[in-house]
Amino acid sequence: MSRSTLSLMERGENTALINLLKVLRVLDALYVLGTI
Repeated sequence: MSRSTLSLMERGENTALINLLKVLRVLDALYVLGTI
């Protein structure tokens, strides 16, 4: 793999990870609200 493709994949993974964390936080909040 070349460096350019690696950096592109890293950028894509970073945004995907951030979005995943946001979704997980929302789901966690909804779960907590639902269990109260």
